[in-house]
Formats: sequence, C-alpha cells, structure tokens
Amino acid sequence: MSVGQSSALIVIGTVLRFVLTWQPRHVRLPAIGVAYVNFKEIGVILMAGGAVSVAVWVALLMSRAPR
Repeated sequence: MSVGQSSALIVIGTVLRFVLTWQPRHVRLPAIGVAYVNFKEIGVILMAGGAVSVAVWVALLMSRAPR
C-alpha cells in the first residue's frame, strides 16, 4: 500500500471517528433501522490500519541501501 492510500485511510478514519459521530447537545435523533453501526470503532480501525501501513512503508524505505 502506498503512502497516499495510507493517508487516505487515516483521513477517512478521522472523518468517521470525529465528524460523523458529532451530535448537537439538545437534539435527540432516534436510531434509523435495526442495524447498529458504530462509526467510532470503524474510524479507529481505519486510522490504526493507515498508521501501521505508513510505519511499514517508512521502515521499508529506511532499510533500502543508499545509492
């Protein structure tokens, strides 16, 4: 996975974790449907996957012999 794809995972995870889960203080919205999707957990998983991918990419870049 390239750095761009890893960065995209981190950005999408951040949006899911912090933007889509925000709710106004005095407004209660009922749940829609019967399936419960926890966007906070999915966002954290995507951010962690992106961070691990960037770390692996940097480690591989550092292990290359200088030319």
